[in-house]
Amino acid sequence: MFVGPLPPSPKCPKRLPQARMTIAIGLWTNDGVLLCADTQQSIGGGIKTYDGKVHTHLFSDGKRYKLAFGIAGAGDLDYITTASAKLMENFPECKNSKEVKTILEERWLEFFNKHISPWAHFPKDDRPYVELLISVSGTNIHPALYHCVGTAFHSCSKLAIGSGILLADEMIQRYTFGNYKLEQIAILATYIMARVKHGVDGCGGSTHFVAMRKGGDIALSEKKQMDLLEKELLELEGMEDKSFVKAMLAKQLPISWFNKIAVPKKMLVDAMQSTPRKSEPEL
Repeated sequence: MFVGPLPPSPKCPKRLPQARMTIAIGLWTNDGVLLCADTQQSIGGGIKTYDGKVHTHLFSDGKRYKLAFGIAGAGDLDYITTASAKLMENFPECKNSKEVKTILEERWLEFFNKHISPWAHFPKDDRPYVELLISVSGTNIHPALYHCVGTAFHSCSKLAIGSGILLADEMIQRYTFGNYKLEQIAILATYIMARVKHGVDGCGGSTHFVAMRKGGDIALSEKKQMDLLEKELLELEGMEDKSFVKAMLAKQLPISWFNKIAVPKKMLVDAMQSTPRKSEPEL
């Protein structure tokens, strides 16, 4: 029995342009954890908006914060918002960091299976995308930093997500190698964010961070202070660049110019005549 060709598969409709979050950085130290992001959101067609991207979630007993979370995301804003809500909804009281990590991982996988997996058959550029950095601290919970993307969920000490990660990763490895205090890490992170925003398309606006230390205490950045600090740090960088260029130019590189070489004209003519020439092709 002859069977004709199968009808073409229906094309998947393309999703409408979504607001895309850009760069976020998480850094862990012995005395706390810092989560920071730029404030620019990009929409298809070159449209940009600005909003804080590090969201805090505090759970208290009425007297003190027993659990504090910071969440920064890269990808589609609507899915980041949905994931954050699912992760934080009625978060139970936990006795230790292991319980916190287990609950977060279970809720992340539930979100992924329900909201991301159904798009698996779509072309890559049409699938929703969401990637998160989560900082946590609490009364009995040591400060920690978690990264989740796809079906992966793991703890980390320093990581960048979103646009500009190549530059951000290189600078993180270069500048955050020491055992710094949380206040020092905040300054280094501000400089890294400033460089990424100035050098990578799609990143911009002010830098927004939340810092968490032992005991669940938190601190939030102030826009005016951050903008001023970024300006001062970039000016320092410019001064250092000038000193570096000056030191480089103090080095010597002898260059032998052809016209200044004391070679008899007859030797130059002989050398030119002895240079083999490419034979012309026969017609």
